[in-house]
Amino acid sequence: MKTRSTVFAATVAAIVLAASFVMIVSDDSSASDPVFSGYYYNQLNTDEKAVYDKLESLDLNSTPIQSDVVGGATYYHITVSLTMSSAGSSDVVLKEVRNAWLATKMVDPMAWWAWSYDDPAAAIPSVDVSSSTVSFKIMMTKQYAEGGATALKGMVTDTAAAIDAAVSGFDFSSTASTADKIKAINSYLCGSDFKYDPAVSSGSGDKCPYNGTVYGAFVNTGADGKHILVCSGYAAAFQAICDKLGIPCLTVFGTAAGSSSNDLHAWNIVILESKVYGVDVTFDATGKDSTAYLCVGAYTVNNGVTFSQSHQPFVSNNTDDLYMGGFVSYDLEDSGYPWPAEDGGIVVKLTEFAPWIVIGLICALLAYVLYSIGKKGEQ
Repeated sequence: MKTRSTVFAATVAAIVLAASFVMIVSDDSSASDPVFSGYYYNQLNTDEKAVYDKLESLDLNSTPIQSDVVGGATYYHITVSLTMSSAGSSDVVLKEVRNAWLATKMVDPMAWWAWSYDDPAAAIPSVDVSSSTVSFKIMMTKQYAEGGATALKGMVTDTAAAIDAAVSGFDFSSTASTADKIKAINSYLCGSDFKYDPAVSSGSGDKCPYNGTVYGAFVNTGADGKHILVCSGYAAAFQAICDKLGIPCLTVFGTAAGSSSNDLHAWNIVILESKVYGVDVTFDATGKDSTAYLCVGAYTVNNGVTFSQSHQPFVSNNTDDLYMGGFVSYDLEDSGYPWPAEDGGIVVKLTEFAPWIVIGLICALLAYVLYSIGKKGEQ
């Protein structure tokens, strides 16, 4: 009798210990959660932050669009001036200004009006440095500027209203999860209302001047009524909706195998259930599987290569690079997000309760082993 009591006590203790061990191992709450707020901004130096803050505070109502005629051609721009606490040489300041400009492009989709030139060297060709005062021009294409600041301000207002309307159209239920929302955004942007700019994919014809912006994604359309985009436009649109829904999201610039424009590419990263995943709406919208690049991990394989191999963020500080910022992007999870089965049946239930099923099996096995040992001890 005493032996049986001992075995029973040992079995209970083993069950408790096994359950505690599994729960501790599976609990990652001790790890610090990723935070996107201020992520790129905090990588800027003091002078770059001053430029970034200035760009974000620009009011088109009080910032006139100017024009210069050079060689018979008209060039448009706005002029920005600010004080830098430690302005260095013109070359150093020029790189700092371009870095700050690039940071706004990765963080704030609504700053699209300053991006009519994708190339930082074309957008901000030079700077003037006088003591601690720095001034520079942000160049604008004709389509952005010819109506003047008032017209451009109206385009910005129309874009904000169109984004709000798009977000309202989702009509998520109160029980919709963040994963549900991310999936719905991706599906929306992969829909028939959007298309990749055919002039870019074919290398011929006139490109849509707004294809890399939220104005192109939500307001401007082509002759067929579709919104014409390229990768930066898809990424900006995805981030704009995520921002409205409170989903942590950033845009990443880099290179991607299979993209257009000499492999230059833009995609997004999101925080979902305290983990960072990659989202490439462009590849989903133009590929055979519209969810192949939805919340993927670094080692998610598509077309024979992992995401970390096919998508490489710009990390160089070489001033010859097109995007010379050298911003560090978040490391992704190794594996993609574990989407539940679509049927909502037994597979989903097993997935939801997998940790407890494992605990139960381990405990049952330990109980059987200890019981068998006890039986032998009685013989």
